[in-house]
Amino acid sequence: MKNRAYLALVLLFILPAIAADIAAKPVDVILEPRVNGKPSRISSIANPDILALEVLPARGHRVSPGRMRSKGSRTFDYVLSYDSGMGASSLGGLASGFHLGVWFESPAACTLLQIYYYFYTGGDVTYYVSDPADTIDFLNDYEEYHGGQNPGPDPRETFLHPEESRTAPPSWDTLYVTAMPDVGRDIFFAAYIMDDGASSPIIDAGISPPYHTLMQRPGGGGGPFGWYSSWHHVYIRALVRMYENPPPMVETYDDLPNSYITIGRAVTATFSDLGIPF
Repeated sequence: MKNRAYLALVLLFILPAIAADIAAKPVDVILEPRVNGKPSRISSIANPDILALEVLPARGHRVSPGRMRSKGSRTFDYVLSYDSGMGASSLGGLASGFHLGVWFESPAACTLLQIYYYFYTGGDVTYYVSDPADTIDFLNDYEEYHGGQNPGPDPRETFLHPEESRTAPPSWDTLYVTAMPDVGRDIFFAAYIMDDGASSPIIDAGISPPYHTLMQRPGGGGGPFGWYSSWHHVYIRALVRMYENPPPMVETYDDLPNSYITIGRAVTATFSDLGIPF
């Protein structure tokens, strides 16, 4: 009888600890790039130690499953991106002192780990990541760069990673966000400054709204100094670790016929839900 009571007491303490450990374990996924700022489609990873997202190996290649190790031999988990993954073009002719960046908004709470920058031509740059003011309306507060005359607010309220200067290569370059800040679902801004004016980023050119790239241009021939949005989506990606369950995603759905038929029609849709536990 005493043994049973002792066993019950042990289980009383062990089982909640086991349950808490299970509930705290995240589910690793890949967020696939989506063009035009649409939500990223989610792909599950059966074995995150084997399958990870491979960064663009060269211009014109799509993002594909593969194996890639990051610093400390750790595969990555979730990549946020607004580019198409096609390496469509390169952006040149910008003067020294230009800022180019992408604002990110994760569909679920996450921790920021790394930022990836993609250059067609390398050069001297200064990387940084900032936490903008919550009062900024990123979709409406910025005029498009090519015709803008009224600059929007500065997206650098506080730094999540301070300015870090280096010479960027003509390929992908990785910035390790050493503080690994908890960004939750807040918008964050990853950018770089063209120190020598020699670098040119890979971009998606001439896309439709919404625009996620911001530029700060120096005053002079390019127009009034300040921050503007751009229809050139710069290839900048963010590596994050989600600890909150993102909303269900639409995988497939039936298209309605282009007609004025008024009879009832059924539409079938397929959803995916990761079910990341808290």
